[in-house]
Amino acid sequence: MAKNNRQDLRKSKRARHAQTTELAGKPSEGPAHESEQGQDGEKTGAILKYMREMPLDVLLEIFSHLEPADLIHLSRTTKALRSIMMVRSSRSIWTQAVASIPNLPPCPDDLIEAQYANLMFTDYCHECLVNADDDPNLLLLMFMEARTQLCYDCAPHKFKSAQAFSGSFSKIKLLVPFTRESFDKDSAEWSMEKYYVDIANELITEYDKLAPLAVDKERWFQEQRAKRKAISEHAEACETFFQARLEQGERLIDSIRLKRQDQIIERLKGLGLNEEACYPEVKGELKRLEIVSGRYTKEWEDVEPEVLEWVEKQKAKHHFNERVDYVEKQIKEWLIPTYAHFIASRPPQEQKIHPNLLEISSLEEFRTALEDTPLDKKPSPEVTEAAMGKLPEFVDRWRQDHDDHLLAEPLGPLQRQKSGNGTQIRKMRSKSPGPS
Repeated sequence: MAKNNRQDLRKSKRARHAQTTELAGKPSEGPAHESEQGQDGEKTGAILKYMREMPLDVLLEIFSHLEPADLIHLSRTTKALRSIMMVRSSRSIWTQAVASIPNLPPCPDDLIEAQYANLMFTDYCHECLVNADDDPNLLLLMFMEARTQLCYDCAPHKFKSAQAFSGSFSKIKLLVPFTRESFDKDSAEWSMEKYYVDIANELITEYDKLAPLAVDKERWFQEQRAKRKAISEHAEACETFFQARLEQGERLIDSIRLKRQDQIIERLKGLGLNEEACYPEVKGELKRLEIVSGRYTKEWEDVEPEVLEWVEKQKAKHHFNERVDYVEKQIKEWLIPTYAHFIASRPPQEQKIHPNLLEISSLEEFRTALEDTPLDKKPSPEVTEAAMGKLPEFVDRWRQDHDDHLLAEPLGPLQRQKSGNGTQIRKMRSKSPGPS
């Protein structure tokens, strides 16, 4: 439920439940073999036969412990069960089922409990009856104030713009539930107001039948406004319920993923990979691995080779990152102070122009010291002294190469400068990047 129409666009509730079940490690439902289907059919038939022979009071006592969604599914199993559950004498079962759901708003006055359960806990289009069981990716638009949920194909036929209505619609327009939903799956933008056809036509008919007396119309309007207000407030409460339920489901999925992640870490340690299991590249990236984040129902033995291959890649990444961190540390703590000491020892006129750190680190003695020194040690004094001994020759050669490069460049264009005595002409060298 969004903005004025308080509608809720969400994936089917049963589809989300199926995802949670699979994440928890339970086997997902899939196509069964004919023999399995035959066995299931026989079991179901035996259970239904047993239920038909059961005393009615015992049956109703069992039903009273079910949730609303279970009651709905059960009532659609056979005509016999439907005839038991969809009569006035069974209303207490539905009342108990609705009351058993934590934080669910109470059943509103304009619905009975079975209708309320059907609206809140089923996932099918109320117009074309397309069901989430047939299409797990089904998206439904719920319009709580209109007491309906529709698929994207049916919604445009049940909600029309004001121009589609005639007669007394302008008089009862403010009493009709509306939406600004564009009915485009790929668009999040709002469109013009569209009104629910069924309630609009019902109100138009009632209004046209009213006596011409103004007092009768005013009384009718007061009753309808009060009814609309109650429905609107109830719709807001349902929106809060759905949002809390969604967040609760997300927290459950997160906890399942964390549990699965911890289980994989323990498996790795059990294989002797204690050090690798503690690498930040493993612990930090494990949550993105398909076995943790996706709908995995395989046993550990089936995914172990895949996980071990992934751990080897993370291990190589860890060693690379470790070496990079070490080189950065050595540059900061060893190369920079060493080079700064060398520059300070040079004549003043040479201290301003010298190679940068990247050029110095390419010198074989410095590169070898950075790459080959063990991670837990610093370059030895002997290595430092040998590298420092190569610096004067390297810097002199570097300076000579740059001087030759500058002298070899062609002269740039003539630049005219105006002075008080007239125009002076001088030659300018082309600008080139100087040493850092």
